[in-house]
Amino acid sequence: MILEHSNDPILYESNGLDARDYVTLAAPQTGPIPDRSERPVDYVWGEVIQILKEKNPHLKIINFETSVTTSDTPRPMKGIHYRMHPKNVIVIQSADIDCCILANNYVADWGFPGLKETMDNHRDAGIKFAGAGSNSSEATSPAVFQLEDDISVLVFSAGHYSSGVPDSWQAKPDREGVNILEFYQASKAVAQLKE
Repeated sequence: MILEHSNDPILYESNGLDARDYVTLAAPQTGPIPDRSERPVDYVWGEVIQILKEKNPHLKIINFETSVTTSDTPRPMKGIHYRMHPKNVIVIQSADIDCCILANNYVADWGFPGLKETMDNHRDAGIKFAGAGSNSSEATSPAVFQLEDDISVLVFSAGHYSSGVPDSWQAKPDREGVNILEFYQASKAVAQLKE
């Protein structure tokens, strides 16, 4: 709600608040929010921008726990629905983020149309992502990065119902969705880590 472009502030939470109320509640804890005309596009990153400049990592990867959509159809039976207006994708670009992890419990809060719009907005902005896709093959594929000295970095991402990702969000051969880690795969991975 503090960014230049906003979706409808209505929330589908039981507490009766809307998104503007959260901004009002945060201000006494964090200080007043400068007027839009006085804050740069990277304002929401706070000190992170300077830290990233100092550390100069090869890649900047974030868990992107929201949808980038204007969809107004929330996922039924879900208590909290996150979304960011597509025109605010410049905030991600302002931190030079290389990859967004989309296999999380908020990426399809606005249904599969909202997920598709989220992926399209990332593609249009030139931001790679992992953990979701237009079909199961794409959802399980890594984001691939070529670094200097012929070093390749593959970023995989998967969600699991234990972290709130509904099984119904799983990508199918002919439908977009999230890369969901099956229970037996998770058990096998844990067993291998213990060895």
